Amino acid sequence: MSRRLAATLFLLPALCLGRTVMIGDSMFSNNAVKNALEYYAGGNVTIENMALVGASLHEGWVPSIPAEYSIMSKNPPPITIVMDGGGNDVISVKDDCVSFNDRCQQQIKEATDILADLLERMHEDKVQHVLLMGPYYLENLKKAVDEGFKLLSNVCKNATIDCHIADTRDLDPPLGDDGIHPIQEGYELLATRIWEVKLDNDIPII
Repeated sequence: MSRRLAATLFLLPALCLGRTVMIGDSMFSNNAVKNALEYYAGGNVTIENMALVGASLHEGWVPSIPAEYSIMSKNPPPITIVMDGGGNDVISVKDDCVSFNDRCQQQIKEATDILADLLERMHEDKVQHVLLMGPYYLENLKKAVDEGFKLLSNVCKNATIDCHIADTRDLDPPLGDDGIHPIQEGYELLATRIWEVKLDNDIPII
């Protein structure tokens, strides 16, 4: 075996190293979406999950989504981050968002500005891809969801990092008793939509 070939083979494991990390809120924290994505990836992938119940893009009563990212190991940096965010920012001012008043719109704008800063940090940290799950419709919150999706899409499209958004507004996932979180079938619908965006844009989940 030549020295060049031996050196190439020695480097192959390092070249194949990679991480996929999830950050976000309770839509991801129970591992239902994570498990479905791992299954779609052939069952030989382990996605790290940092998502927390109650997390928001704004600072809140649990570590925020930017805080999840801050405490995440960057050695090596993830190849891909799968994330959501903004739902709890809206729910925290739900009455304002039902009426879609100025306070709601300001809350959504602030949340998406926080996301823009977070995506820039990811780019600086050499994360390569972001898969962002957008919001689905909830009762009496259609205007807020549409506004949030529009701003999230703009942030993702204009980011310095490779960013793609999974539009879930047409899915109508079946929800549990709280009227917010899906049942298992609903989580699988969300995971399928994320996987479709992954395939359409050749985003690695490894």
